[in-house]
Amino acid sequence: WTLVGVPDTFTSSVRASAAHSGDFGASLTSFDGSAAIYQNIAIKTGDAYDLSFWVQTAPPPSGETYDLTASFGSTQLLNLSDPAYSVSDYKEYSYPDIPAGNGILTFSFNDQDIPFFLDDISVTQVGVPDSGLGLALVAATFLGVCAFAHKLRPRFVA
Repeated sequence: WTLVGVPDTFTSSVRASAAHSGDFGASLTSFDGSAAIYQNIAIKTGDAYDLSFWVQTAPPPSGETYDLTASFGSTQLLNLSDPAYSVSDYKEYSYPDIPAGNGILTFSFNDQDIPFFLDDISVTQVGVPDSGLGLALVAATFLGVCAFAHKLRPRFVA
């Protein structure tokens, strides 16, 4: 993962206390401004991907807000920015059939001293997004086979 932001305005760490499962999870905190982590995912151009991750937050102090966004390529998937939002336990976010775009998975955060915990990130290739063409080809093949079978059917003359 690559971290971006103004030096000394955020912290990130891998800690056992931030884990949803396994031994470690990411703890992300911004003190003054925004920061982000991103990773270039090796993708196959034109294919779609299933993406899931788990997030845990705490309620912000009165009068403060925070933001967490997630994007894959140019597709924004998540935008948590409600000051009343909190998840005391981890919550899973899942996004099926996402076009990969440039393959960059980004988590941006601005959280005013409140850590986000992030864990169990999964990106799975699912192939070319379904445009409905596959079903049309199956239907055309079936109709062709039926027409051919009808033509070969024995005919009886009385």
